[in-house]
Amino acid sequence: MSQTEERAAGQAGKPPLSRRRSALIVATLGLCAGIGTASLTLVIPSLPAIGTDLGISATALGITQSVFLAGIALPQLVFGTLADRFGHRKTLMAGLLLFMLGSLLCLSAQSFGMLLSGRLLQAVGAASGLVTSRALVHEIYAADRAAAMLGYVSICMMVIPMFAPAIGGQIQASIGWHSNFALLVAIALLLLAASAVALPRRNGTAPSAATAPPVGTYIALLKAPPFHRYIWHVVLAATVTQCFFATAPFVMERHYHLDAAVYGTLFTLPAFGFMAGAFLSGRLAERLGVDRMVGLGTGLLAAASLLFGLGHLAGLINLGALFGFVSLISLAQGILVPSALVGATGALGRSFGSASGLAGFLQFALAAIGVQIAAPLITLQATPGPLILLYIIIGALSFGCLLILRGKGDPAGTLR
Repeated sequence: MSQTEERAAGQAGKPPLSRRRSALIVATLGLCAGIGTASLTLVIPSLPAIGTDLGISATALGITQSVFLAGIALPQLVFGTLADRFGHRKTLMAGLLLFMLGSLLCLSAQSFGMLLSGRLLQAVGAASGLVTSRALVHEIYAADRAAAMLGYVSICMMVIPMFAPAIGGQIQASIGWHSNFALLVAIALLLLAASAVALPRRNGTAPSAATAPPVGTYIALLKAPPFHRYIWHVVLAATVTQCFFATAPFVMERHYHLDAAVYGTLFTLPAFGFMAGAFLSGRLAERLGVDRMVGLGTGLLAAASLLFGLGHLAGLINLGALFGFVSLISLAQGILVPSALVGATGALGRSFGSASGLAGFLQFALAAIGVQIAAPLITLQATPGPLILLYIIIGALSFGCLLILRGKGDPAGTLR
């Protein structure tokens, strides 16, 4: 049987799941994918209290947050390989266990070193959730259905970190910072139990993928046209989003003279925009297919970015219009990113864990580099102009990727 026939048979051989079972799977995977960013934002209101109790400076506390972000990127490559070798479900549960141990270490921390070690262990464990959630969606569902389900998983990933600071603030005010880490321990235990019950035990990775050398698999992915056809859309979307959240506070304070409470509320609007787009992706992806969803999202992203720039040149971009366009672009990203992730994860028709790990690593690492390059330029002026220019550039690059890489994807058409 040819590789194309094997891939088609593998897609067709995935039995349909009941609506209730699918909902339980999506909720579990969404929480597993979002627990990392939730643990990052949940403790933000507790940072001053942690610093006071442990005698840690604000600079050192900032280091713990940076270490957490760095600790999520690189381990995704390792977890991707482990997922293909030992199974996605087992790797996910191992990561949740590491996350729980890291949370326990933070809970009992009595020094900066203990807190830093705990946060790093949390980040490594959380990386497993990001990798295996995408791989498991691709393993359990056929490609177009996977794009729909990943749209719903993305909603969970956006909602959790958005509300986590409010929950963490209430816990900090009423009980104290230790309880925030205790909550993360409880959530990890709950997700371990849910993963054991809800997730299928089968492993859809081909035997050849499980025994393939990790470096060879990653080289094969980097050489695969289908991987490039989709992954750059994900990287560009992540870069512009991270740049916005890293630089917009300076624009809000210095240009619009808003305090943190006001613009903190405004920042939920792009998150709701992404959620709306991910919901549309969940409703439409199975009907339209992965490639059409990528085209639809990219077209909307490019058009919104162009109108954003024209509005700025015409002097029509006030505070409301700024967040309106950013939210519209976030909606386009919500349509685009789930399908692009499904396409990148299935680029080889096997090694879903490795593909997911490489996609996640590139998403976080290249976005971080992009932020380091763009953020100083944007914050130097602290006006909307440079930020809007970045959106125009990203929109043009994403549309360019769509045109240049069209037809260089999956030749068998199994992703369409």
